[in-house]
Amino acid sequence: MKIDLEKHRYAIEKALNLLSAFIYVIFTASFAKDVIVNHRLSSIFPVLMVSFFVYFFLVRDLPKQINLSPYHWLISLNGTFLPLCLRPAPSFHDHTALIIVQVIGVCISIAGILSLNKSIGLAPANRGIKMFWAYRYIRHPIYAGYFISQSCYCLQNLTSTNMVITVLWLTCETLRLFEEEKYLADDPVYADYMKRVRWRMIPGLF
Repeated sequence: MKIDLEKHRYAIEKALNLLSAFIYVIFTASFAKDVIVNHRLSSIFPVLMVSFFVYFFLVRDLPKQINLSPYHWLISLNGTFLPLCLRPAPSFHDHTALIIVQVIGVCISIAGILSLNKSIGLAPANRGIKMFWAYRYIRHPIYAGYFISQSCYCLQNLTSTNMVITVLWLTCETLRLFEEEKYLADDPVYADYMKRVRWRMIPGLF
């Protein structure tokens, strides 16, 4: 039986949203357990980030254009779900300075998520170009915040497994960032935005 994907696009999109949200919740359980049992501050922030992301992911808008590139989806899924494979270290290594930096990273990401609102997604897609609030200063505030908060989490829960996951994740997110810009640059509005907002994540550097 042949299925008209365009006709069922809305239902497919919502089903994928629910599946992704379910995966987020399942993988975040270990962080929540660590907060409750060990009162480890560094584990609070992954739970907080996932809560924000899941809500906006469930209510997100359908994209104007869908990116079906297997490569884009591969790096996007790895960039999205690899951090959920991080696990609290057996020994307790929370440090006040790193907690403060982690809070800053989480706040930057949340500002980016709130700026995108219902336009959040996984693979590069055009859900309407957002150029206000956090996006007035850098092109990728969500990624910038993730880089800060997840790196701090790894430093406070330093295991060989967490280090490998973090390096793989940083690689995928960097590739994802460049591919996203390349994809959206076909839109004249985004091309003009790139000229006006020069820096990707770190003003003055990158």
